[in-house]
Amino acid sequence: MLSYAYEAWPGEVGMTQYTKGAVLTCAHEECGCRVHIDEECHCPSGDGVYTCACGAPLVETSEASAAAG
Repeated sequence: MLSYAYEAWPGEVGMTQYTKGAVLTCAHEECGCRVHIDEECHCPSGDGVYTCACGAPLVETSEASAAAG
């Protein structure tokens, strides 16, 4: 299992910033994990980031952004 110290990654935003239907992927290039957002986060602590099991943040994929816009 990959593991490393957490630090800010480019494109990293809080959970509440993703809209329904967004597709997130692991920021660690060798991982490949993907997550589909079915419902928007409205939690009081939603400023945290979605995190992959490897420890890297999940960021919105560029193809998902292109399809939405």
